[in-house]
Amino acid sequence: MNGNVLLRREQYRKSDQEQAAASIARAAVMAKVANCRTVVLRGARERTDGDGVAALDEAAVRLARVLTSLEKANTVDGVRGFEGEAASVYFGVFDHLITASKEAFFFRERNRRPPLDNINALLSFLYTLLVHDIEGL
Repeated sequence: MNGNVLLRREQYRKSDQEQAAASIARAAVMAKVANCRTVVLRGARERTDGDGVAALDEAAVRLARVLTSLEKANTVDGVRGFEGEAASVYFGVFDHLITASKEAFFFRERNRRPPLDNINALLSFLYTLLVHDIEGL
């Protein structure tokens, strides 16, 4: 329901409660990390040339460890730390997930505002579309 005042009030109350806020943040970040791990596993499975498969497999193992650690995180800052670790692992192997048009689409590091290469421009554009879709719910 759009504009539900009672829902918003309860959300603000929960954000002031450390355990409740950590629980909500943990659930969101665990879903995000699990998704990243699925993408990495799929990338490793679908590679035909074997190039980068070992790095992708190792990243999947590390992301699984982050998920295990996240289950025990009981503060929002702790959750943020694991989210940062997972992002570092994921973007560390992101270039191995790109298999076509490597001369135009390659990934070295995440940058934005402004994005400095084609992949970062594409990521920023896709994140913009995603935010627009979420805000439209």
